[in-house]
Amino acid sequence: MMTCTKAFLTILAGQALVGSAANASAASDDGMKFMASTKKDTCKNDNEFVYPECGSKKEEKQCCDTRSACITAENLNGKKWEAKFLCSMSRGMTGTKLVKIILIPFILFIAAIIFVVVMVLPKGCDIKGNHVTKCGVVVIAVAWPLFLSSHWILGAYSCIVALFISFASQSARTGAPFAWWVYRLAWLMAAFQVVMLLGPVESFHVPFYNQSKGANTDLVNTFLKVTEKSCQDHYEKFFTLTSIEMKAKEVNPDVKYYGLCANGWLNFVQIILPIQAFLWVATLLVASPVLLVTGQGQDPTKVVPEKEP
Repeated sequence: MMTCTKAFLTILAGQALVGSAANASAASDDGMKFMASTKKDTCKNDNEFVYPECGSKKEEKQCCDTRSACITAENLNGKKWEAKFLCSMSRGMTGTKLVKIILIPFILFIAAIIFVVVMVLPKGCDIKGNHVTKCGVVVIAVAWPLFLSSHWILGAYSCIVALFISFASQSARTGAPFAWWVYRLAWLMAAFQVVMLLGPVESFHVPFYNQSKGANTDLVNTFLKVTEKSCQDHYEKFFTLTSIEMKAKEVNPDVKYYGLCANGWLNFVQIILPIQAFLWVATLLVASPVLLVTGQGQDPTKVVPEKEP
């Protein structure tokens, strides 16, 4: 009886190990391999629906899910490098991945170009004569890497604020009929860009420091905590290398992520944030003499003192 029990437990343990190994392999491969038909030699389903094929050789051909993508990489087979194929569900450009990777950056790039064109035109914000507009254009030019990150909203908001303060400063120079508080609002929006990037200082922002949890809100420290793993979580594992890609020829086997989640790109975006902060400080200083005037939109550099009677 004891011998039968031990044999039964051994069989169960073996099955558990085999099952865990299979699950680990499936998780690492991130692929789906199946033959859609009962004939086992075609990707045509029994209802005549044809699944996408992946693979050139019949013995390696895979039928991919319609939401997946076919991955090809050269792997070492014995002493010869041969093409390997894999259907990757995470690499399929569908759903929110399409929005995050393609649509959002595309829309923001188009909007940024339109903003710059409007700011450069003489009848717009007059970049030649308006120094605030010059700073705004530089801010937008440096904001583009943020469009290709999980903090794309920061880049979009920077472009909007840069356009607004450029319009407000041009209005102040030309005497457009805006209320005095519009210019103060534009100045405050530029000031809060600096606060948002560098973080509130307790000695200066005392009334709002604890309420806003100022120690945890600055974008520089927040984005410095972004890692390759948290990035691929945002992009739903799209930029995670599959098993055959990690075994490909001349590929670093220690690198697990690529593209927008590669370590080099994340470091580049992290450097852009302090640059954005210093640009906003410069913009704030340049805009202060224009936006903090008390007149009716006069250019403070051209104010003529009144004559005494």
